Amino acid sequence: MHWHALNDERVRESLEAEYRRWRRCFVTLFRVLADERDAGPADGRDVDPLALGEAVAAAVDGLAEVDSGPVLRTLIRTLAADARA
Repeated sequence: MHWHALNDERVRESLEAEYRRWRRCFVTLFRVLADERDAGPADGRDVDPLALGEAVAAAVDGLAEVDSGPVLRTLIRTLAADARA
């Protein structure tokens, strides 16, 4: 698959589209969390959902690659707990 991604434009475009879809889920999550918390510059909790969502998507992707289920569960529980706070 990796070889095809490097050498076949159709495969590369499909993988890029899938990864954009994957990142978009996290960006949407952080937009919703920011809206729920009314985070904005005035309260010192300004959040860039795009940057944060893409960073977390990359981190989760890397953790999944090394089969780090316990770390992923801890990350998700921490994010969910912070959203409820």
